[in-house]
Amino acid sequence: MKKELTSGKIIQIILSIYALLYLAYLILPFLPAFEIYVYDSPAGKYKAFLTFIAFLLVYLLSWRNRDIAGMLLIVGYIASILLDALLENIRLEAVILGFPVLIIGIFMVRDWYRQLLNLLASIYTLYQIWRTLTYFIVIIDIQLVDQILIIGLLSVWIFGFIILWKNPALAGWIFVFWFLFLLGTIITDRGGLEIPVAGVVIGLPGLILGILIILWGRKLRKTLPGQGAEASTDP
Repeated sequence: MKKELTSGKIIQIILSIYALLYLAYLILPFLPAFEIYVYDSPAGKYKAFLTFIAFLLVYLLSWRNRDIAGMLLIVGYIASILLDALLENIRLEAVILGFPVLIIGIFMVRDWYRQLLNLLASIYTLYQIWRTLTYFIVIIDIQLVDQILIIGLLSVWIFGFIILWKNPALAGWIFVFWFLFLLGTIITDRGGLEIPVAGVVIGLPGLILGILIILWGRKLRKTLPGQGAEASTDP
């Protein structure tokens, strides 16, 4: 219990430091002494401040409920990247600067999200099936090698999804391998993707799910022996 409280305080301190750096990132461009140009347009400025307000609300929530705040940070990061991708305004800077929020959110979330992870994995699996079918229906002229890679990617993901219900930790590693497989097709310019960055954005939720499921599976393995020992001592 003491170890859990200590780790929670460390995460909260790291999140507080990030909040201060985030605030400085927004304020410094307005100071004449610093020749920093961050905002490309008024719309970008408004979006940056709205994003910070949302982050601030989640930060305040983290002092009361660390689990929900962590999940909101994860969902917020993914939603922000996907929105930029849909608007064709994705920036590598935004992906990199927001990545620490994703990592902090992952370490803030604990056991209670088991059903949520299963739900997200199910939704993402349906999306992968729909995306694969769309490739073959819409893009008729696909080379044989690309067809094999597309089917291979879907097969790896579905295999991990099946394993998820029996061995979460192993399924998480399969999802991470799936993301690396996807990156390999992007680097080699295979798999039918016309925009490489879009492929990374599409695969990012799968990678995040894999990491979360690995953490959940590892903690599940630690708790099961304790539960078994406790059950054996019951009269």
